[in-house]
Amino acid sequence: MALLQYRKYVYHKGLPDSLAEFKRRNGFEQVNIPRYYVPLTAKGRAAIALKLHLDIAELLPSGLLAAAKSIRNRLTQPKQQGEKPPSGNS
Repeated sequence: MALLQYRKYVYHKGLPDSLAEFKRRNGFEQVNIPRYYVPLTAKGRAAIALKLHLDIAELLPSGLLAAAKSIRNRLTQPKQQGEKPPSGNS
């Protein structure tokens, strides 16, 4: 499939990512296409100035993003047999 398209090749500012690694190992190549945002109204100019056109992950520092990803991974891992689930009442 020479013309298979995908939206993003690398997520989260290049932090280690299994999906990006899968794409790299299976022959996908990153193609950078510049994106331009042209505000048509005053409200649009304000949105661009406040960077509301960017993903929230692009606005966060990479250290905070890595910490959030680590927490998410711990919360979504399947529980080991015999392991007590974390209690919400601390």
